[in-house]
Amino acid sequence: MYNSKLIRLLRSMSKNEVSSLGKYLVSPIFNTNEKAVRLFQLVKRHYPRFDAPDLSKDEVFRRMFPEKKVMDSSLRALMSQLTNLVTEFLSFQEYNRRKFLKNELLVLALMERNLIDLFRKALQSAQKELEKHKYRDTEIYHHMFRLSIISFEHDIVYKNREPGESLNKVVNDLDTFFISSKLRYSAATINRQLVIDEAFNLSLFEEILSFVQDSPLRETPLVKLYYLMCLMLLDRESETRFYELKELVETHKDSVSIIDTRQVYTVLINFCLTQVKIGKEEFLRETFVLYKQMIQQDLLRKSNKYMSVHHYRNIAMVAIRLKEFEWAEDFMESYKNKLETEDRKDIYAYLKAALSFEMGQYEKAKEYLLDFHLIDVFYHLHWKILMIKTYYELNENTALESAIEAFRIYLLREKSLARNNITSCQRFVNLVKKVHRRKNAVQTKDISDLLDEINSNTNTAELAWIRQKATELQK
Repeated sequence: MYNSKLIRLLRSMSKNEVSSLGKYLVSPIFNTNEKAVRLFQLVKRHYPRFDAPDLSKDEVFRRMFPEKKVMDSSLRALMSQLTNLVTEFLSFQEYNRRKFLKNELLVLALMERNLIDLFRKALQSAQKELEKHKYRDTEIYHHMFRLSIISFEHDIVYKNREPGESLNKVVNDLDTFFISSKLRYSAATINRQLVIDEAFNLSLFEEILSFVQDSPLRETPLVKLYYLMCLMLLDRESETRFYELKELVETHKDSVSIIDTRQVYTVLINFCLTQVKIGKEEFLRETFVLYKQMIQQDLLRKSNKYMSVHHYRNIAMVAIRLKEFEWAEDFMESYKNKLETEDRKDIYAYLKAALSFEMGQYEKAKEYLLDFHLIDVFYHLHWKILMIKTYYELNENTALESAIEAFRIYLLREKSLARNNITSCQRFVNLVKKVHRRKNAVQTKDISDLLDEINSNTNTAELAWIRQKATELQK
């Protein structure tokens, strides 16, 4: 009972939603099953935890079916019925939130009933609402396209011999919806390929890029944003594309949806982090500026509630690397309880370790690292790198050599990471090992050859730190 689908659904609902569900269940339009209402009233007393002894299957069965002395399938059937009602309520609630979908369905209903005057007024009203909408995203373009189809179907019946623009509008709205959607998800696909070693088939992608280049659609803000984003992702060394896209998203922030604005910022930040990896440290400050803009525009919290742990980690790490220690600590404390995961304790411990490390508090950093238990592959990767750096700074040679070898084997076995991430970490292992050997050599030797090798390995994790450690050997 405690982990049933019914209870899990009810746990996910807000207090207001549970109250609305109660009203929904007693409405004969939606439900005539009185026993389902009684079961809901019995269960809802234990909101939000639903873990009281009174909710055991035996106790609930006894209360719902006092006339039965032996438990049978009656409770299971009743729970299934109530679960179906709850899911229908969630669908109904979602329907009521989608104003444009409601308008579209009303237009269809009026057309099917042949109420032409009411249909035309409803269609015109629905189209005006879409035109007045503040943002233009793929959902809006989809509704515009759908209304164009309905308008065209009406014209076929009632204006078949008259000249009109309805068919042309269908084609134009389809182009806008399809091309903006295709570019949006193509950009997301390319960006994902850069992070995860996963193959995708981008059919028609080259053709669409070629079409948009000389099309009036290129002036549509959403198309323009995703077109430029795709070009930037395809040419990862083009700083010009980066600055163009950065300026463009700021220009159109009031006409593009929060979801699209967030995606553009995320891709811009990923571009910056890629540049930092190859030694362009100035892009670290660019990353910091972009993240601060996202915080100011409240783009990082989903539904104004929770923040992604990836953003949380990245923001803190960027601030730490820029020596913005006070800002980083304030940010970490402000948002640690606003993370969307139960692993917030481990993420927080890792970031405290990173902060302590950059402040030169290596023993403290090690303590935090030893309190980290998250097995997510990406965080495990960063944990191993920071642990190696900490052992190096503490001159714990045996632990360092053991950690380096363990990391080397881990990288050989790990298959879920993108190849460029594995290569970057393998170069880190190789170079740290060489710096460590030179540091502990009996005689200090010229290390110009080592510095040359370090500088030639641009795609290397923690390259700036490795270069710094090697340079210190000259002193």
